[in-house]
Order: sequence, then structure tokens, then C-alpha cells
Amino acid sequence: MLYIVVMVIEREGRKVVPQSESVPLFTFKQVEVLQCLVDGLDSEVEIAKRIGTRLSGVQNRKKDIVEKLEKRGIFPATLRNAIVLSIKDGLVNTEQLPNVLDVKLTRSEEDVFKSLATGQSNETIANDLSVGYGLKSCLLSMKKKFNVKSTNTLVAISAVTAFGNSQESGVLMST
Repeated sequence: MLYIVVMVIEREGRKVVPQSESVPLFTFKQVEVLQCLVDGLDSEVEIAKRIGTRLSGVQNRKKDIVEKLEKRGIFPATLRNAIVLSIKDGLVNTEQLPNVLDVKLTRSEEDVFKSLATGQSNETIANDLSVGYGLKSCLLSMKKKFNVKSTNTLVAISAVTAFGNSQESGVLMST
């Protein structure tokens, strides 16, 4: 059984919960969903089967994850950003992710790869990097190079590389 202890302090006569790193951002059940996304499961049906819940349970957890980010003032409030934060905080297992040391990326792929670690949406990445429709082909190419099927797994790999969590990090970039 998982217990979460929340410290309540009194400030100016009011009881408040401090917003600190000691207060977990996600519940155990939400981390289960994030782990499935890191593992490459994009289908809510597949996620529900893996964690033993109903489809509506997965949908609610995903919605709750995004709402928690919004309430904490963490933007962008996206599942991608939740994946990045869960990796940064060591909440999900990343040992199963492919070793990135042997992957050679083009300059455009390198830029997109770095942007994925920020949790940004495809639209934001495309606008920021001025790649437009080229983003889709860039993501497809990277999925092939890393031998993964899910963009969420690419996000996880980029976050691990950015934060150095659980595996040797480093991607061969073009010069």
C-alpha cells in the first residue's frame, strides 16, 4: 500500500500545503499510465489491459495528469511534459529504452530531439523550429533510427538523454 504524507503548515492563521518537491506530483495510478506511455503504449485500450482497469479509468487518469500540471502552474500542461517530469523525478523505469549511443541524427532531427525533452506539442515544435510539415517525416525517421513505434517513447528517450536518468546518455549528432 502506498501512503503519501502531506505536511500542513499554518501561515498567517491559515493552514496551507506547501508547494514543494516533497509533495508528489502524480499518484501511483497516474504513474502507471505514464509508464505505459514511456513503454510505447499509445492505445488507451492497451494501457487499460496492462494496468487492469477500465478504459474510462485510463481516460480519467490522463485527464487528471494534465489538470494537475495546470493547477501547479506547469506549462505546457501536456502528457508529454508529464512524461518528461516523471523521468526527471525518477518516477518511471527507463531501463527498457533503447541505448542511444549508436544513433546518428541529422541536424533537423537533433533540434526536434532536443525539443521533445521540453514536453512541447508537435505544433509548438514545428512553429519554434520552422519545420512545418517536415516534422512528421523527422519524427518517423527518428522512430526508425531508435527502433520505437511511439512518439511518447521518443519523448522519454530525449528526456533521459537530457537529464541523464537510468542509462548512458548521449546521441551522436551531425556536425
